[in-house]
Formats: sequence, C-alpha cells, structure tokens
Amino acid sequence: MQKWLYSLRKEWATSHLELAGMQIRVGVNTGEVVSGNIGSETVWYYTVVGDSVNVASRLEPVSRAGEMCISEATYREIEGHIAAMKLTPVYVKNRLPPVHVYTVQVAPDGEV
Repeated sequence: MQKWLYSLRKEWATSHLELAGMQIRVGVNTGEVVSGNIGSETVWYYTVVGDSVNVASRLEPVSRAGEMCISEATYREIEGHIAAMKLTPVYVKNRLPPVHVYTVQVAPDGEV
C-alpha cells in the first residue's frame, strides 16, 4: 500500500496538488479471525471479526503518517525478512496486557 501510494503521489504532484502530500498509517496483526457475510436479507457485507482484527485496528493510530506498525505476532512471522524496530509496548482498548509493537522501516519510495 505504501509503494502504491508513493506512485500515486508522484502522479498527483502535477495534477492534484492537494493530494500530493497524502500519507497513510497501517496497523497489522496476525491471528485467527472469523470471516464471512454479515448482514440481513437486504444488505450484506463481507467482513472479518475477532480479537486479532481489533488489535490491528488499535495499532493503526499508534503509527505516524507514512508508517506501518505491526504486532509481535506478526513480527515473529516475518522476522529476518524486513527491517523493523521495537517500540514501547502500548495499551490498547479491551486488552489488559500491553501489546508489543514494531514499526516497519518504510523507505520514502514505499519499499519495505
């Protein structure tokens, strides 16, 4: 997503100046989720729910603009494949123990 946004910002630099500086924040967590169609007879949505989804959504605000924060569970899965720096553990809503968080090193061009 960061790499795609980088290419969009380059494209927007001349045509959409108000969007050329846009940044995104990303929160990623690894774990089990429940996925499927949720809704009623008239409106259906495909979604995922569960604690792992909630933790990911709580990590996104921990990230700064242009940054990606990942949980320790995610870091264990990708350790050695990307550069990441451990941050101070954070307390997130509905979670008693703090979540150990890493920030993924994202280059200015969106490469990780």
